[in-house]
Amino acid sequence: TMEDNIQAKDVAALFDRAGLGASATYIEFPKNRHTNGKEAKSGKAPAQSAAGGASAAFLFKAGKADISCEFPAPALDRLLTGAPTHNKAEQAVHSGVTIAFFSLAGGGGKTTLATSLGRIVSGQGRRVVLANCASSFGFQHLVGSDAHRIGPLTFLPPPANVSALPMTLIDVTETGGGADRESALKLIMDAGLHAHATFLDLPVTPSAHTREMLRMADQVLIPLLPDLNSAASLRSIESLMESEFAGRADVHYILNRYDPSRPLHCEMRDRLQSVLGGALLPIYIREEPLVQDAMRSGLTIVDYAPQSEVVTDLQDLSTWIEQLVPRSLYLKGKTA
Repeated sequence: TMEDNIQAKDVAALFDRAGLGASATYIEFPKNRHTNGKEAKSGKAPAQSAAGGASAAFLFKAGKADISCEFPAPALDRLLTGAPTHNKAEQAVHSGVTIAFFSLAGGGGKTTLATSLGRIVSGQGRRVVLANCASSFGFQHLVGSDAHRIGPLTFLPPPANVSALPMTLIDVTETGGGADRESALKLIMDAGLHAHATFLDLPVTPSAHTREMLRMADQVLIPLLPDLNSAASLRSIESLMESEFAGRADVHYILNRYDPSRPLHCEMRDRLQSVLGGALLPIYIREEPLVQDAMRSGLTIVDYAPQSEVVTDLQDLSTWIEQLVPRSLYLKGKTA
């Protein structure tokens, strides 16, 4: 049929991108059938995924002999079936929380929120993974000479005389090819298996890469500024969340850089409350010029100005995050 031909062309394009080109052939097997060794070699049975569902199988031609095998293509399965990134076995092991910081408007404070909250949560004796998926700048302002790099992972210790666990930083580039993106997804998933909280700082463009990262999240946190730009992007964000991720993750909004002394900010907060209802968190992050000074100093605002009002707001937000982390994962420790 025409639909089958279109799917075959799509799969062929994926083969070309992977450098397999003429060496592979795509075969569609019937669903919900079991396989054994003989059936797999004959090409008459479906390859079963780890989660128990039917997945795509591929026939590789090596010289004169045909070798049938299951080719691991989790990204392809997600694109064709819309399945979530984690299978049931992975979800059983991964008991922490993964929060994606996302916005369609630049400069909303995603990176500041992710890094500051990571610093607070690690100071509470929790293991934190920070994944920069947004830009080449990312978390570089935090990486000093005392950071330790092992392969693709960077371990960031807390400032001197501060009791906190090191944070694990992962730098992901959006411009990488399909194989690079798949490796980045697996790296974040593997690191997150041992973390209490994983924070994903996502790009503002709703690309395929961004959508893949969003599908990893248990919670999506969208910072909104009290300005017209954020208001204009709100409908697009809601439409994206509803069409792509309905039921897969809880979506929350938070008002950032809020000044309660400004009438426009108060008006925006009231309007957002009426539109978003319970999706708008009853917490707001106040505007604080010291945040930029902290970034230029290579620190989070938590360490640069711990007595500031914005740190109090961030601690309130960390309390909300703490409620999302299963009690069984808590470590004994005090807030740094």
